[in-house]
Amino acid sequence: MTRQDYENICHAAFWGEERIIENRALHEAGRVFNCRADTFNVKVGGEWRQWGRQVCDESGPEGRAA
Repeated sequence: MTRQDYENICHAAFWGEERIIENRALHEAGRVFNCRADTFNVKVGGEWRQWGRQVCDESGPEGRAA
């Protein structure tokens, strides 16, 4: 994921927009709640995870949950 994509997702999540990303390495998807130092803090099921932007892509149309 590019830095610009990362910043756009983080900005949207900060303002309460739901953004879903996929972790290519883990084959998991989660909702972004906030960002810090090139990582996403996401919720997957009932667990919190921290994923680096380099292994993530936005999921679905414009990265929003269906």
